Amino acid sequence: YVVSAHKASSVTASVSGAFVAPHETNLVVAKGNRLEIHTQTSHGLMLVTEQALYGRITSLHFFHPTGRLTGLVLVTSDKQQFAVLSWDAAAQTLVTESSGEIVERTGRPAIEACLVTVDPESRMLAMYWYQGIVHLFQMAGGQARRGSVRSAGGQVRRASSGGIEEWPYAPPALAVLYEDANMTRQIHVYRVGEAQSEMQLVSLWTSEPVDQTVSHIVALTNGAVLAIGDDSVAVVAQNTPMLSMSMRAASVTAWEWIDREQGERLLLADDEGVLSLVVLKSASGAASKVKDLYVERMGEISVASSLTYLSDGCLYVGSHFGDQQLTTKVDADTFVEPLESFQNLAPIMDLCVGSGLASSSHGSIVTCSGMRNKPSLRMVRNGVGIDRIAGLDIKGLLGVWSFTARGTPDLEQVVLVLSLFNQTLVLGWTEPSAGREIEMNELDVGSGPQPGWRTSELTLAVGLTGDQNHVIQVTPTAVTLIGIAGWQQRAVWTPESGAPISVASVSGDQIAVVVDGKAVGYLEVQGTSIVPVALRELGQYVSCIDVHSWDRRQVRSSLVAIGLWGTNDIQLLQLPSLETHPLAPTASSGCDLPRSILMCMLGNTRYVLVGLGDGRLHHFAVRQLGSDWFVSEHKSVALGARPIRLTAFASRGSTSVFAAGDHSAVLFAGRRGAERRSSEAGEGKLMYANVDASEVMHVAPIASQSFPDALCLAMPGQLAIGTIDPVQKLHIRSTPLPKWAAPHRVVHNVGMGMFGLATVHSLGTPPVEAGRFSVVDAQTMDVQASMLLRPYELPESLCVASLAGLERTGRAAADGVPDVFVLGTSIVMPNEDDARRGRILAMQWDGQRMRLIGSFTAHGAVYAVRAFRGMVLAAVNNHVILLGWQRHADYELVVLYSQQTQIVTVSLTVSGDYVAAGDLMSSVSMYKYEETSADSKTERRLVPVTRDYASSWVTSVATAPAPLAQNLMRMFPERIADEVEMAGREHLAVEGRWHLGDMVNCMRTGSLVMDIPDPEFPELFRPALVFGTIHGAVGVIASVEDGKLGRILDRLQTNLAHLLPTAGMWSYDKWRAYHTGQRQTRAFGFLDGDLIERFLDLPAEMQELVVT
Repeated sequence: YVVSAHKASSVTASVSGAFVAPHETNLVVAKGNRLEIHTQTSHGLMLVTEQALYGRITSLHFFHPTGRLTGLVLVTSDKQQFAVLSWDAAAQTLVTESSGEIVERTGRPAIEACLVTVDPESRMLAMYWYQGIVHLFQMAGGQARRGSVRSAGGQVRRASSGGIEEWPYAPPALAVLYEDANMTRQIHVYRVGEAQSEMQLVSLWTSEPVDQTVSHIVALTNGAVLAIGDDSVAVVAQNTPMLSMSMRAASVTAWEWIDREQGERLLLADDEGVLSLVVLKSASGAASKVKDLYVERMGEISVASSLTYLSDGCLYVGSHFGDQQLTTKVDADTFVEPLESFQNLAPIMDLCVGSGLASSSHGSIVTCSGMRNKPSLRMVRNGVGIDRIAGLDIKGLLGVWSFTARGTPDLEQVVLVLSLFNQTLVLGWTEPSAGREIEMNELDVGSGPQPGWRTSELTLAVGLTGDQNHVIQVTPTAVTLIGIAGWQQRAVWTPESGAPISVASVSGDQIAVVVDGKAVGYLEVQGTSIVPVALRELGQYVSCIDVHSWDRRQVRSSLVAIGLWGTNDIQLLQLPSLETHPLAPTASSGCDLPRSILMCMLGNTRYVLVGLGDGRLHHFAVRQLGSDWFVSEHKSVALGARPIRLTAFASRGSTSVFAAGDHSAVLFAGRRGAERRSSEAGEGKLMYANVDASEVMHVAPIASQSFPDALCLAMPGQLAIGTIDPVQKLHIRSTPLPKWAAPHRVVHNVGMGMFGLATVHSLGTPPVEAGRFSVVDAQTMDVQASMLLRPYELPESLCVASLAGLERTGRAAADGVPDVFVLGTSIVMPNEDDARRGRILAMQWDGQRMRLIGSFTAHGAVYAVRAFRGMVLAAVNNHVILLGWQRHADYELVVLYSQQTQIVTVSLTVSGDYVAAGDLMSSVSMYKYEETSADSKTERRLVPVTRDYASSWVTSVATAPAPLAQNLMRMFPERIADEVEMAGREHLAVEGRWHLGDMVNCMRTGSLVMDIPDPEFPELFRPALVFGTIHGAVGVIASVEDGKLGRILDRLQTNLAHLLPTAGMWSYDKWRAYHTGQRQTRAFGFLDGDLIERFLDLPAEMQELVVT
């Protein structure tokens, strides 16, 4: 089961125009196989829709045929497919006007990517997919209706094409940049003619040879061509001397007109992130010949893969190597000003998965993202994050409550009540509503004739009254009503029997208490008095109580929920009589030792939530029928091993519940179907999101204008105040790296709390690549120490290894010695094509400094290193070597065994005694580690077990489903001989093949979600791997353990692929078919999680159709 945790964020193409509505400026962006459509507003860009296509998008082109109110978008894929799309305003979806596929069975695919151009008058399309062939598509009547286009292949008399452009002539003209056998580049201009009902390309003129670095050509309105090279731009026209202008040396990656109609100003973006402006000066009028041109630097942006000019002087910068910039203001031809940016993880060169990253108690990952002028480390975590605002070190915290004491309209006092073992502290701060700084002080609540706060006791519950002029404090001896003005006592209630109050709950003017463990009392605040309303003896010990209403917007509750020790029952008591409302069926299953209970409404469903002392959480969905209450759903999950305490809070207008414990979580209502697209809460499944915080004992929401959605968290030894991130979101935190310091490898040393980071720097002029290794603090992300590698030495692989293997080489064990970072490198000298040498370096961080404690020189590049049984496995060219540790004056790495592999081993993975080696060209081989002892000597070796004999290009391999370039393969050992002849006589049988549509650079064992077993489906899904791709996608591969469920999901996937309408009308089977350069086979053995989970968004009628 393969699903995207973070979809591809690299932009391959973008266009703008009136696509959704006639008078709007819309931006259409291609990311992987997805189209995003935005509308430009005064506040920026607003997302209209996001739709997936069955193909990786390579180019976009906008055109507006005569007679249409809105324009069309031409989309092409990497499998020679195309589609013309329009927007249906009534259905709010994309419509496929026409689509097709270009297949030349005898043609050779173009060396460069697909080249496409559109006639500005929307009469014709030209596509270059095969060497020497340009396909022309004529639009019938100016409309792009399905079945109304016809094509013809026109031969281009050169081996390759560098660019094509069209002019609005009658008939249209086509300019082609080509390179001949002598490596000479020229521009050839053709006229599109028609003979015997077939389109032809008729040569008009050919330019003089242009600069060898010219990579883009742009058609000008006067019939000339602008040729763009690495260090110059030139105007090329028929029978006219070439006009050129030099510019800074850099490869141009994208261009865009500012004024397409006038054709005077053109923006250029290069591979160093510099944006330049080309100004074309004509004698008189746009149709005149260009008399002069100049180039001006405008500023720095992300290295652009696409530029799209919007209205109001704004520019969209799509990038593969950095964040998307939205938008950039273009002001009077002189400068650019970034206004907004969006996260982009591409390209992910490496990632590490671990718990404990940045204080997270659950899985999160750190990726090596970005390159060139925007390199960075990105921390990705799923769930809820707490952005800390302030904190206080304090021991013995048992509970915390918060309320706001209103003063003048511009002044408010936030009060925190802290319950300790035998006392209560009252803290607060006063600030302007717009202030952000906190100066927390202990309030003077002990003065006056009748001090209200009982500070010499612990506190059980605190809450504001309905008029917000008084606060209620419940302690083991009394219930006290305290006036906010002066903190004086207004009323007090104590149990008549003198018995202690064990638990309590306060909601507005309503108070529920438990006296002497077995008696439930109900009190109300009336004016400045506390009035006892009812007291009922239950005969059983009550462990928890809640008097809040279902909906927090309602002032009063009609029920009290209680949990009982003896029978472990959950009961609802009617107010004010305290009569029992039985729940059918009885809510007692598994509710042992209830510690916290809460009534709330999540979505449109009423829930009774029960937190237990052993870390389990039960939720009961209840419904009322007449005067009776029924349990419609009962489930439980294990969140940890410590008691759970429940608190409801508001987050961005909706209610959520914080389940505090050693593995805290936030509960919220997921939405189904159309409800997800509406502003109203849905009646969806109860969802859990892990919290990025250590153990939390109690939580209190802070009602403050200065801190909306802030929480106060009581944790062991400290009190923290922070704002909570949106629920159910993948959170990404960026740590910028120095420019031109591309991150290449990263690992996490849990024991040290440090990251090991290997980067590749471009130093000097001309630039020379150099490697560097750094130790980065996992909490602050600050670099603690770094080491520059030798000249021409680059990092290739990195891992964390233990020194425990010293005892395996006959030396003393390294007890108490921290783990070390092991770095594999390659050394390529300027006169060499491949790496002939490399090194394996062992570096140790002692908390103060980093030192090199051992090294080993290898005869080739060290493409992979892995820790293995206290030793180190290394892939060096076509060998896998096993190295152990020895200790002399320093540590030393020595070769214990060397095993020859196939061509070039680029990836290693370990599972028990087995080692899998991924080869660059020869798929996967497996080896088994064996030890034999003789004469007090231990011999170690790697025995070949099995391999895949197919020729496949491997980029990464793991001990679970493994990717192959843009495909995924899953293999298992299949025996073909008796055990006696087992050695070398097994082969890997293919269990699954699947086209992912992106190149996978790395895979790691782990998960991004909370591992909460579902009682309905125990052990059916097990997240196994997290992978990162070159286009910035983060995916999860999970194992489906139940065969019946797998078959059901496979059938559901097939039905969804055939029944769900998709833009482009491309074949799903072809999209997911496994293919290499030589063959293409049907996909099998994998489940498309992105497609299957679309089922949850369908209306009920469509869901029924898909299932049946």
